[in-house]
Amino acid sequence: MYLRHDEFTKYHPGTNFAYFCAVIILSLVIFHPVTMGISLAGALVYAILLRGGKSLKFFFSMPFIIMILTVILNPIFVHKGITPLFYIGDSPVTKEAFIYGACATLMIGSVMMWFYCYSQVMTSDRFMAVAGRVMPKSSLVFSMVLRFIPRLKNQAVKIRNARRNAGTNGEAVSKTKEAAGQMSMLTTWALENSIETSDAMRSRGYGLPGRTHYSGYKMQARDGVFIALLIIFAVTVIAGKITGALFFAAYPQVKIGLSEGGSGAYIAAFALMCFAPAVIEIAEELRWKQLESKI
Repeated sequence: MYLRHDEFTKYHPGTNFAYFCAVIILSLVIFHPVTMGISLAGALVYAILLRGGKSLKFFFSMPFIIMILTVILNPIFVHKGITPLFYIGDSPVTKEAFIYGACATLMIGSVMMWFYCYSQVMTSDRFMAVAGRVMPKSSLVFSMVLRFIPRLKNQAVKIRNARRNAGTNGEAVSKTKEAAGQMSMLTTWALENSIETSDAMRSRGYGLPGRTHYSGYKMQARDGVFIALLIIFAVTVIAGKITGALFFAAYPQVKIGLSEGGSGAYIAAFALMCFAPAVIEIAEELRWKQLESKI
């Protein structure tokens, strides 16, 4: 799997996990068109830094299709709002329903792309480093499942190619019979692999009393600084939500709340949070270029 050596992935897995939890939760809770647009932009930029063009290929597949369907279908099926744009039969298509659908589209796209970035950064071993001490059994099972799914897929491809190259001795085999044969071989492989995994875990003493948990990751000063800033940004954004500076409602008419100090500071805090991984990567690139120029 191609994955750039992103600077943010060098942070402690707990720092990465806390960041993704914060940005995903706030992207769901702060239903505001500006913050959702910022969240989507931040997720796309970070995804491109992680996977390059493959991230755009992913975005323009399932997430983009879901976003288009949402922005089209919401005003067709939801007739709330007081400003009709046009009518489909006797049903009005309102401006408020269209705006709400557009905002929901931004939210869906941003959350899906943040989960995409999460899947690239939080590998099974990094997840184990975070949850291994808290819930060792559950985290181990979850980690093994995540690792087993791609292995099962690769093994299915190998079995299909092997049977295709071997042929069937000139006999015409129905697709159903061929699929059943491949499934039988794949199931046999999965059972044998599970037995081998169980034996390997038993030989390494898994489940014995007093067995400690090992993690090759250590918290550093930069992790503490990042988590502190993350808390400050998150609290600032939540304060903006509570005070009404980030209030938004589409029905029955569009309303955007404003506090006495305005919403600029809260939006800026959310933008800094969403673009934090990209800022870290760009700062690191500039630092390396500066060092290279001195050589």
